[in-house]
Amino acid sequence: MYLTTNGEGDLVVMSIDHYERLKAQVELFEKLGVAQAQSATGKKGITHKQMMAKLRRRIHAH
Repeated sequence: MYLTTNGEGDLVVMSIDHYERLKAQVELFEKLGVAQAQSATGKKGITHKQMMAKLRRRIHAH
């Protein structure tokens, strides 16, 4: 729902579920932007296999 003041858009009202989805998308796009910038500067990341091993070690350490 859009609310206007003097005919101009002023506020948007949305469900919490929709807001949470939008927020998650913004966070994902921010992370993708960081990854893209790192890639452009030649920084190497880790493989999926390496990341899964790292996560498993963390899980088993607790």
